[in-house]
Amino acid sequence: MPLLDKLKESVGAAVTTVSVRAGQGLDSLKLKSRIADLQRKKSDALQELGSIAYTMFTRKAWDQERLNERCGAIAGIDIDVQDAEKQLAQVHAAADEALGKPRTTAKCDCGGPLPEGVKFCGQCGKKQR
Repeated sequence: MPLLDKLKESVGAAVTTVSVRAGQGLDSLKLKSRIADLQRKKSDALQELGSIAYTMFTRKAWDQERLNERCGAIAGIDIDVQDAEKQLAQVHAAADEALGKPRTTAKCDCGGPLPEGVKFCGQCGKKQR
């Protein structure tokens, strides 16, 4: 292959990579911002729950229903965070797939990613089934 063709191919691949990563970066930024907002909201809700519980304790006026309501709202925020984190993982996986990178289907016992078809963990070397 002539040098010019190799250069064109390399530049084309670089442009594709930059384009895919730029789109991924924007989507990732939005999702990370949403996750941070949700975590702040959860922190505020936990602080409010503690204040309510302490007030109930000092007044000896325990209202379990009110506490359950607040805890349910916090659990809802946790679900929203988990959903946003799943979406973030999907954005990364879609970008990797668009760039032809091997898809990670599982994790090793050590926590390292295991791309499809690998026989050994790239992080710890453990043989995979």
